[in-house]
Amino acid sequence: NDYWVRCAEEDVMRRIRMAIFCKRSELLHQFQDHDRDKRGKCHVLDWVGVMQRVINPCVPWSCLRKDLVPMERDGMIAYVPFIERYQNTLQTRWSRAWVAKMLPYLAGKMEAFLNSLLAENTEKEALSYFEMC
Repeated sequence: NDYWVRCAEEDVMRRIRMAIFCKRSELLHQFQDHDRDKRGKCHVLDWVGVMQRVINPCVPWSCLRKDLVPMERDGMIAYVPFIERYQNTLQTRWSRAWVAKMLPYLAGKMEAFLNSLLAENTEKEALSYFEMC
């Protein structure tokens, strides 16, 4: 009998993790809306509310929280590491490889842009251009 309970629990957690993976972008945006200090953290009650709105309102997120993400002493949850656990590793590897290939190209373009900016303007004018951005 314990075997079937354990199997059912594992199946539920697998489905929850799959739902988190599929909705991670929306979760991130919702968590950021509750991150008043922009530190990558939200209160545990906000975490529960976001999980209810984005994933499923019927899941007992307060009970499952301890199995999904640790809570800090001050009642805050670091949502960035939580979301990062549900990344597609193949996509992450591909993105890193793409960035590594593009960096030299982008650096060259940026250098050419800066040189043309400096050739047409004084250094002070060129710096003020970046302050406007």
